[in-house]
Parts: sequence; C-alpha cells; structure tokens
Amino acid sequence: MFALSGLFDLAARYVGPVAADAMRILLVTSVLAGVLSFHNVITRYQFTLGNAGVLPDGLGRSANGRGERHRMVRLPRSGDCIHFGVSSC
Repeated sequence: MFALSGLFDLAARYVGPVAADAMRILLVTSVLAGVLSFHNVITRYQFTLGNAGVLPDGLGRSANGRGERHRMVRLPRSGDCIHFGVSSC
C-alpha cells in the first residue's frame, strides 16, 4: 500500500480528493473480491478432491443434500483472515 500512496497523492493533487478517495475504495473492494474469488476456488477444489477420494471423504459431502460445501468452507476462511490482516497492515 505504501507504493500506492504516491499515486493517491497525485490523484488528489490533479483530479481532487474525491477521486483519490474513490480510488482507495475501489482498491479495497477489489482486494476483497479477489480474496472471495480465491476462497471460492479453493473450496470447489477441496469438494471435488474429497469426492474423488484424494482428500478425506468428509470434505466431499454436502450439507443435508442441499449441495452446500459447509465442511471445507472453514479451512480456507482462517487463511483468508490471516491474509487480509497481513495485507491491511
């Protein structure tokens, strides 16, 4: 984020502070969207590998036949929290 502070300063100087604030908001929302996409990909792979027998069978089961991948959602969530915490420092 430190490398981008110069870019935000330039935007505030030449375009205005509202544009710099909008850029910051768009940056944060895009990082959150990327983390959510990564989480979705990991849970899909865990579910598929659990069904194929590569990972433990419990990761390949869905909740009550609704198709929700509830068991493996908890695994990458902790990694996401650590990643987001480190990147926001």
